[in-house]
Amino acid sequence: MYIQPELNESDWSLLLDLLENERRNLPPEIHHTDAPQMHEDLQQRLKKISDLIERIRPMAQPTA
Repeated sequence: MYIQPELNESDWSLLLDLLENERRNLPPEIHHTDAPQMHEDLQQRLKKISDLIERIRPMAQPTA
């Protein structure tokens, strides 16, 4: 059975920061990768991280 953890606004904000840092760090790694499969894997990881950021961003926004 899957149990989703309860996260507060601060937790969501931290997750968002971590994901944004990873997204910033991946392009140079992708650029310097010579192995085609690793290049593709990193591209897919970048896409997933970008998608997650868009899904998490509303949770990390302060409520008025």
